[in-house]
Amino acid sequence: MKMPPPESPAGVASETQKTMHRIVHLASMARSGETLLLRTLAAHPRVHVVHNLSEQDSPEDLQLFRTLASHTAPLISSDHPHVRAAGVASGKVLLLKQGTFAAADGFPGFVLVRNPMSVFASLSRYDTWTSLESLLERARSLVRQKTADPFRGRLRRWLQDIAPDALPLLDGLDRVESFCMFYNLRMRALLESGLSVLAYERFVDSPAESLDWLLDQLGLEPAEGLVEADRQYAPGHTGHGRNDLSRPVDRVSLNRFLSLPRSTRTRVAALTRETWRAFGYRITPDSVEPPEAFSAGRTAEP
Repeated sequence: MKMPPPESPAGVASETQKTMHRIVHLASMARSGETLLLRTLAAHPRVHVVHNLSEQDSPEDLQLFRTLASHTAPLISSDHPHVRAAGVASGKVLLLKQGTFAAADGFPGFVLVRNPMSVFASLSRYDTWTSLESLLERARSLVRQKTADPFRGRLRRWLQDIAPDALPLLDGLDRVESFCMFYNLRMRALLESGLSVLAYERFVDSPAESLDWLLDQLGLEPAEGLVEADRQYAPGHTGHGRNDLSRPVDRVSLNRFLSLPRSTRTRVAALTRETWRAFGYRITPDSVEPPEAFSAGRTAEP
């Protein structure tokens, strides 16, 4: 089921759109390409990305995120103080990234999935960058999670917000096993939500086709310039997760998982097999074939 279409012609906000904002969740696992998709959809005239697009979220953005993360209704009033403080324009759909928390059952939106070998490679690479942020993350992991390994500390923190009852299962697991347990828990739950699913690999391979399908699923009219959203940023403009917002949509990231040792790729593929098969992937340690078709599912109507 698709989301209901706009209640008025493109560019004209209905009375409901003027007084209420529809909430759409982008549900995923972190490091699945959310920032790239958020940047692309942020170029749509009817979309307001709530947070995790810029390198640093403003206090107002974070306040609105925390409000929406616990908001169970599919609509929120434009008069809500946190909506007004964030400067949300009339008629905008609020796009909320749901990567490291679990929303209430029946939330409206769609799922972004990426093959587990690429997600593991991205997470591993993220923690190898030497920067003040990396050092601070290691310190936070040591204080909060009693481990100096930011990779495992990050997984424990996310699991606390998504499936806290599974935390004891991490004890004694190595990095690969911990990651695969989390990936399976997170992505199987999102698959079972029945939401429409977009594969990251299909998006970067065929961005225009993917966006046409996704906008139709979300009840949003087509818009110009989405694929070229990178042109709105100065060269080297850094966004959330150290992503370069000025970089065009390309296929370079598709084979980065091959930087992992083959033994690691084999373990990740084996331990997550039932999950990626359920999403329609065909995976070997040396190749990834994404789902052949887009997966349309239910959406909660406001």
